[in-house]
Amino acid sequence: MRTYALLAPLAALGIGLLGLVASVLAQPLLFTLNTPNPKRTLAQAQINPGDFIVAEAFTDKLVRVTPDGVRTEIFSFAPGTVPTGVTIDSGGDFVVGERDSDKLSRVTPAGVRTEIFSFAPWSEPHQVAIDNNGDFIVIERHALSRITPGGVRTVIYSFPEGPVPRGVATDSNGDFVVSETEAGKLVRVTPGGVRTEIFSFPGGAASLPHYVAIDSTGDFIVPTALTDKLFRVTPAGIGTVVFSFPAGTYPTGVAIDSNGDFIVTGGWADKLFRVTPGGVSTVISSFASGTNPSGVAVVPGAPTPTPTAVPVGGIAELPDVSDSSGLSYIALAGLAAAALLALTAGAWYARRRWLS
Repeated sequence: MRTYALLAPLAALGIGLLGLVASVLAQPLLFTLNTPNPKRTLAQAQINPGDFIVAEAFTDKLVRVTPDGVRTEIFSFAPGTVPTGVTIDSGGDFVVGERDSDKLSRVTPAGVRTEIFSFAPWSEPHQVAIDNNGDFIVIERHALSRITPGGVRTVIYSFPEGPVPRGVATDSNGDFVVSETEAGKLVRVTPGGVRTEIFSFPGGAASLPHYVAIDSTGDFIVPTALTDKLFRVTPAGIGTVVFSFPAGTYPTGVAIDSNGDFIVTGGWADKLFRVTPGGVSTVISSFASGTNPSGVAVVPGAPTPTPTAVPVGGIAELPDVSDSSGLSYIALAGLAAAALLALTAGAWYARRRWLS
């Protein structure tokens, strides 16, 4: 009888520990039953703040690239679509200019595409910007147009046959800064349709300026595809070279991340670059040959840090950053149950020994 009494506290403690282990293993189920939060929605869609959304022109795909270079596919367009420009609207959806299908489309982070507007044949929509009203400002082959989210188009400015506009960004005044690719110029177009020249790139049409981004100082950041350079142009029209890429890189797309670095696509190099304002370049990701990454956008917000391993009882565990309170309560309940059972068994055993 006393042997059983000696085993009782140990058995009780074991049951309590088993309850604790079960409570920890039940964490994923409990989290699923909890009310969803935005962090889990982003994780399911594989999109996080600081990620880069890239239009792969020659593979007809929209992809996500993490700051450490991991590429995942968001959406695959019909063959021959040639997606080029991409921006992110206030709802977090991706608005894409489809050059060869002559369409403007919206793609959700979950990979659902809807058509916003269908242009006339050979319109060739390229870069897409968003104005202060939330409308989409689209570069077409011979026009700068405004498309409302409801799909209503108005022409802001019509270009003559020669310049071939390619990039556009909206400045703090609400004006549109446009690159005229085959004229080798950067121009300003007001919402009322008045055009003024800002800067002529060295080499003229042979420089082939492409997409446009605007940094926190109000300067215009423009890659020139045929001269393999990244330019900074002030609103006063002073241009300087930020970085010279290796020959044959063909830089086209540009965006700016939360650190103020320039994220640039190299179409012929099939690479995504980071260039600091001081002119230091690193490769973020290398794409398959012939991908031709074109437009790029940055998901707003600072990049989500990777959780670091925290040793717990000799086991390295990754801390949960979303709903850890539920696990804490379960763990405490398990420990309390184990302690209660152990104390009860101990008291019973002590009483048995006293009575004997």
